[in-house]
Amino acid sequence: METHPHQKCPRLPPYEGEENTEPHKEATMVPKYPDITVPLTEQDGNAYNILGKVLKALRQAGVSQAERDAFKQEATAGDYDHLLQVVMQWIDVT
Repeated sequence: METHPHQKCPRLPPYEGEENTEPHKEATMVPKYPDITVPLTEQDGNAYNILGKVLKALRQAGVSQAERDAFKQEATAGDYDHLLQVVMQWIDVT
C-alpha cells in the first residue's frame, strides 16, 4: 500500500473493479429532522447555549416532549464533541 503524502497511514487501494484512485469522499449524513435548521456558526459556542437553541427549535417544530427529552439525554451523555455530533445527527446546522 502506498502512503498518502499528507498522512502517515497507508492509502487503501480502490475497490475491486473501481478505476478511480482518488480518495473517497465522505458520505453526507441526513439528520433525523432535516427540516429543522439552527445557525451555530459564528454564534456563542457554549454547550448550554447550543443545547438551548436546539431544544427551542425542536419545540417550535412540534417535536414531542418525549423526543426532546431523548435528544437532551443523548446530547448530554458525553463531552462537548459528543454534543456537537448528536446535534448534527438530529438537525441541520448552518
